[in-house]
Amino acid sequence: MSFEDFKPVYFSKDNIPYVIRPIHRTDRTSIAQFAEKNSESLRGPFPITHESLTGKRSAIAGFVSQKLENSREGRGLFCVIQELKQLEIVGFVSAFQFEWRTPKCEMSWMLDSRFEGQGIARYSCSHVIRYLQIQAKLLKIICRISPENAASIQLAERLGFVNEGMHKRDFRDGNDNLLDVLYFGLLL
Repeated sequence: MSFEDFKPVYFSKDNIPYVIRPIHRTDRTSIAQFAEKNSESLRGPFPITHESLTGKRSAIAGFVSQKLENSREGRGLFCVIQELKQLEIVGFVSAFQFEWRTPKCEMSWMLDSRFEGQGIARYSCSHVIRYLQIQAKLLKIICRISPENAASIQLAERLGFVNEGMHKRDFRDGNDNLLDVLYFGLLL
């Protein structure tokens, strides 16, 4: 299974055009700018991504190359959400940790705080979920969310995810804290 057939989806919110699309090798600069603007928001829940994107240009290039390779090999799907007036990357949705025998994966998302509350993340996540259900034939998607992240919990529930319980000391954040996380599952 390859995710290279994921087609860009164009949509509009409040007369502002957006696209959700797979990462492209030319996105390095835009992704670095996103990471710089959202450094503190990335550090906690996405420590490896934060480290890769706030480092040297070679680390950013390596991050993009790895995401492209993962997509080709069916190990991950990393999509950017791009605002099309300024050509600014404003968020991402990713699917990873695929277990093809089950078949299931884990999903995550992040949106620049300036764009929250507009339905952009919900629309983007819904599209990725439909793609994973129809094209990848997944039966379940999970997401791990900090109990303090009310916005992501609310989004997960709106997308149909069900809280499957707390996993104690299950995630090490970017500040080296070992944290509890809520597991949410979506049966497809």
